[in-house]
Amino acid sequence: MSRRATILTVVFPAATWVFGGWSGLAIGALILAAWWVLAVPRSAFWALAVILMAAAPFALMFQGLPSSAVIGAGFGAKHLIAHTLVGASLALAAFAGTAEILGLDVKGGNYGPTLRRMAIQLRRNATSRLAPASPARADPIEGSGPSVRPINDDPPSLR
Repeated sequence: MSRRATILTVVFPAATWVFGGWSGLAIGALILAAWWVLAVPRSAFWALAVILMAAAPFALMFQGLPSSAVIGAGFGAKHLIAHTLVGASLALAAFAGTAEILGLDVKGGNYGPTLRRMAIQLRRNATSRLAPASPARADPIEGSGPSVRPINDDPPSLR
């Protein structure tokens, strides 16, 4: 890990916490996790920043536009989804821009392929446990449930 990447890793969550509160800290931590663990490239952060900013007006419309010409304080309190989308967009753009200025791009641990291999192995294990029994393992009497010998109540002389 380079010195610049270390500085960005320490300073960025602190900055998002100062400007965005606890939700800003969570967004900053998610951004850094995506960068270090999933090895998401800088261009993906730029693209996601644009998408989230473009989604903010739609969030305002879905939550309801004001019915009067004067907007009160309640309007902002009722439209926190758009507020969060814009904050996340700005945090993503700030991270991508800072990483670009510092000349950093996916130099973290490339755990993406490892996580994919683990997911494939977990999926194989789950499907093998959930798969129906093979014909060689089927019960001796079809549809009788567990194989249990029938009890013979006849006296030994009649057997």
